[in-house]
Amino acid sequence: MSRTRWQGRDRQRLRQLITDTYGWTCTLCHRPIDPHATALRDRLSIDHVLPVARGGSDSLENLRPTHHGCNSAKRDGRRLRRRATETAPGFFLAGPPGRDRKSTRLNSS
Repeated sequence: MSRTRWQGRDRQRLRQLITDTYGWTCTLCHRPIDPHATALRDRLSIDHVLPVARGGSDSLENLRPTHHGCNSAKRDGRRLRRRATETAPGFFLAGPPGRDRKSTRLNSS
């Protein structure tokens, strides 16, 4: 059984088609993907919902946009945990340095 893999210019068109179809949101962490990201972990990566090794195809229905870091963590079996950034909710919940952390935390119950 021969499989046609996306290569060269077709690969660029595939990436464009996937982002046009599914948008620029990572399907694993649900955060936006920056098309101009310089850090490898934040760049666009294409994820196979059903891996090719398990019989998945390169069809549009089996491909989703992800961050490279999220896709690598999934592949390696690691937990998906993105680092908090200054724009992430809850980043400054601990308050300024030197203050008692218990008094500034929100109750999780």
